[in-house]
Amino acid sequence: MKKRSFGLAALVLVLVGCVPNLVQTPKFEMREAGLLRLNPPGLAGVAPEAIIRVLLTARNPNPIDLGLTEMKFDLFLDGKKVAAGGTPGFNMKANGVPSNVPVDVTIPIDPSSLQSMFKIVTGARVEYRLEGTFAVDAGALGRPRFGPFVIAAGSYQAPSLASTPPSFAFRSDLTRLTVGLGGAVLDLGFEVSNPAPIGYRLVAPLNLTVGGRILAKVEAGGVIPAGGKGIISTRFQIDPIAAGTAILGGNFDFQITGAPSLEVPGFQAFAFPLSALFGGTARR
Repeated sequence: MKKRSFGLAALVLVLVGCVPNLVQTPKFEMREAGLLRLNPPGLAGVAPEAIIRVLLTARNPNPIDLGLTEMKFDLFLDGKKVAAGGTPGFNMKANGVPSNVPVDVTIPIDPSSLQSMFKIVTGARVEYRLEGTFAVDAGALGRPRFGPFVIAAGSYQAPSLASTPPSFAFRSDLTRLTVGLGGAVLDLGFEVSNPAPIGYRLVAPLNLTVGGRILAKVEAGGVIPAGGKGIISTRFQIDPIAAGTAILGGNFDFQITGAPSLEVPGFQAFAFPLSALFGGTARR
């Protein structure tokens, strides 16, 4: 009995010692890569950050499931290392069944990455490379480690701000018309949505128009984070004589036109032409 137990233990030791030959290396294929979000320094109330997401497909050629316990990697942009990180573990099914793996890499916005960040913001193409190592849990076969090797490589070009303009939405709950002896005041609130992965400061000269006539002008602005929304509030002083009967009823219908500009602090500014942004109705 003791002899048989010794023989089994010896067999396991031999197998573990041969792990590199017994466990085939899992393969990673890149599906796509892109900028998840970039909020540059200088946007009040928004933490500066840059995150690139690489979507990988992992395939385990072994006849047993493997648990990826650790992946460590370095990110290079245009040949320069700009970030290091890791990804949580996950299970890889046996026999090549694909597993989709998102890898998010946070890039510090510092002198080492500024040139690459500038190229991304301005729409230039950036070469990237993800290098790393990983370890798997193979059960009785141990925890072999693989690498270092290139996990993913390619080039990326962010969409221009011109191709991803913000959208504007009237907020009736933040808007009110007040008429008094000193004139009329429209307190206006609206929401700005940013579909771009780049955050910016929006500056917008706005025109309050009624029936095709401009009744008042104001410059409004606010911070709109990458892929997010921002609320902007402003106030129009309205000349009651110019407004005429438009402000006498219970409802005040109007249009807002403007030529908004987007400022990415330290990187770029882009202006859109004058256009109708939204319309609304204010109640007294």
